[in-house]
Order: sequence, then structure tokens, then C-alpha cells
Amino acid sequence: MQFTMARLSALVCCVICAVIMQATCVAAQSAPYRLGPQDKIQTKVFDLRIGSGEAHQWSAFDGDFTVDSSGGVFLPIIGFLNVNGKTVEEIGKEIASKMQAKVGLAEPPSASVQVVKYRPFYITGTVEKPGEYDYRPNLSVLQAVSIAGGFYRSQDAATIAYVRDAMSQFSGLNILSTEKTSLLVRMARLEAEVSGNSEIKFPPPIMKVVKTDAFVAQAVKSETQVFESRRDTLASQLKNIDEVRVNLASEIDTLDRKAKLTDRQIELNEQDLNAVRDLMNRGLSVSSRQIGAEQGVASLQSSKLDNQTARLRAQQDLSRLAREAIDLRSKFRQQAILDLTEARDKLSETEEKSSASSSMLVFLQNLNSIRSQGAPVYSYSVSRTIGGQRVTSILNEGDLLQPGDVLGVTMRRTSAENGKLAEDVKTLRSTDHDDKLAISTSEK
Repeated sequence: MQFTMARLSALVCCVICAVIMQATCVAAQSAPYRLGPQDKIQTKVFDLRIGSGEAHQWSAFDGDFTVDSSGGVFLPIIGFLNVNGKTVEEIGKEIASKMQAKVGLAEPPSASVQVVKYRPFYITGTVEKPGEYDYRPNLSVLQAVSIAGGFYRSQDAATIAYVRDAMSQFSGLNILSTEKTSLLVRMARLEAEVSGNSEIKFPPPIMKVVKTDAFVAQAVKSETQVFESRRDTLASQLKNIDEVRVNLASEIDTLDRKAKLTDRQIELNEQDLNAVRDLMNRGLSVSSRQIGAEQGVASLQSSKLDNQTARLRAQQDLSRLAREAIDLRSKFRQQAILDLTEARDKLSETEEKSSASSSMLVFLQNLNSIRSQGAPVYSYSVSRTIGGQRVTSILNEGDLLQPGDVLGVTMRRTSAENGKLAEDVKTLRSTDHDDKLAISTSEK
């Protein structure tokens, strides 16, 4: 019982709101405009100076002020002022009263308020340009439709344009399909480079038509040539590095053998030097022979140091070449990964465009009911906030709108014939687009 009474109460409230709304539409012709959020107002404040007899303008109030979502504006000197649901005359009187109290004037000043921009209204449905538009006083339903570009044009001329658009969409789909095929072939090549494979593994749907589709065959051939060229270039660079590394290893081996010989020569010269010193101690040899032997040992030790330096440099070059080979392989793979990521992003973008074009084609195909049809009949509904609730009501062409209204326009026809657009679209579908599209949407 309580549930039934609650439903009955809600129904009564809706009926009352609808009646109030209808009454509002009828009385809107003469009712003063009341402000709300998004309205923009302009204020002027003057007061008469008794001593001089001159009128003084409060320049702080010059400018435009926008009503915020709470229905208020923040004005200089007097601060926040609630203007929601008030007329400009009421707001002017309130500004004058607050100024007198705030500043301590003997008489309230003269304050004027005017709306410089009204909050927008919205229109949707069968109009050319649905959307948001600036409101103007005494705006009728028919005027709002005119502002939105008039009723949606669905006569023969427009239908011809739809057919032309369908042809354009099919052409675009063919281009997108070709681009997707190219991207899939390129991605197969890049995946082979990233994995280090010796050959490209193309998707089965690509290989299925490679012998019958000239474009696919050319794409496969081009990417194969690029793959082989890049692979051979990398192999050639690595081969050059390996050859230099072999030469350096041979040089290090030669220096090692030379170091052994130098060590043997130093050992023999040191033995000779020790013998000369023994003879010198016994007075059997001259000092010049000792000096010559010492110089020979010193020269051989210097040669040994040079040999060690040369070996160290060769070893450093060998290590550097090893790093270069690693870097070369790494850069080759990183570039392939970067190109693969870019190709995947491009493929995703192309698929989105293709999906949008396909959706547009479905939309155009469904427009066959609007060609060669009878005279249209339009109905109007408005959604308006009344007492904090959103209420929908039926309007006539001459009824007036209010700021913030959402006007809905609906069209129906008295009679209809089967149009030719579906046949035109069907004819356009008799292309080889479906085959290419099947290729482009294959598994990667």
C-alpha cells in the first residue's frame, strides 16, 4: 500500500511539473528574464555627489561578470551576490542597497545590470547541426531549429551526396587495406630481424595470395630484398671486424714470441756483463768493455718495454673491436624493435580508421529509407529544469525556449518507398576489397 501511494505521489508530481512547464512556455513571452549559471552580466554603478552635484561612476564595477555554477557572482566591494532566478532589476536594487550599507552612502546609488551573454541552449535530433548555441530572448522553437542549420536534409540531392560519400568510403577502405597489408609484411620482416632469423616467416594469408595478388607479391619481394640487404650489410661489417681481430691476435702472438727472444738476449748480455765485471775486478779488462756491455743490456730492456707497450695497445684494440661487434648487433636489433613498434602503432591507427569507415558505410546503407519518401512531420520536445527536477514536455513551433533548455527534434514521414541507396552500396561492394581486407585483418 505504501509502495502504491509512493508511486501515485511521484506520478502526481510529474504531472504537476509538466503542467507548470507548459504554463511557463505560454507565459515566457512576457515574463522577465531570470539569471542562472553561465549567464554573463555587465554592471554600472553611479552616485550623485551632493557637494559638487556631479555624478560619480564606480569604475570597480566596470566589466563583465559570469554567474558561476552555484548561481552567484563575486562583485568588487560588496563581494559574493546570489543572482540565481533574479531579474536584472532585482539585482540592480540589491547592488545599490549593499553599496549604500558597505560604503556608508547617504542615498543608495544608481545601479544598472544588463545581460551581455545568455547561457546556452541545446538542440538535438533531426537537425543539420545539433549542439550547443547561444540563447537570445524570445527564442522560439522554429528559430532554434533555424539556428541549428534547419531540419536534416534527406531529399534526393542529399541522398546523392550519401552515395558519393559511400564511394569515397570504399575508396578509403581500399587504400587502408593496402596500407595494412604493407604494414603486416613489414612487421614480418622486422620480427625476423629482432629474432635473428635467417629468413622471413610471412603470415599464412599473405602467402596464400602472394601468387595471385600482384601488390602482395611486390610487397613480399621488396621486404625480402630489404631484409637480405640489411642482413648482408651487418654480416659484412661483422666480417671486417673479425678480420681485424684476427690480425691483432696474430700481432699479439708475434709480440709474445719477440718478447721471449728479447728476454733470452737480455739474459745472455747480463751473463756477459757479469763476466766483464769479474775481469775488471781482477784487472784483466778495460772499463770501456764494461760500459758497452751495460749499454747493450739497457737497450734490450728498452726494446722489451716497447714490445710490452705495443702488445698492450693491440690487446686494447682487440677488446674495442669486440665491443664494437656487440654494439653493432645491438644497434641493429634496437632499430628493428623501434621500427616494429612504430609499424604496430601505425597498424592500430589504420585499423581504427578502417573500422570508422566501415561504420560509416553501414550508416549510409541504412539511409535507404530516406530517399523518395513522403513529406516529413516534425515533433518537438524540451527538457527543462523546474524546481530542481528535469522535466520533459511537448512543444509547438511557436513556443518559446528558456536558457539551458534541451530541445529535441524528431521526424517521421507520412509514406516511404524503397530507395536506391542500398543498391548503390551493394554495387560498390562488388569490388575486390573484401579479399584485401581479409588479408589485412589476418593474424600477425
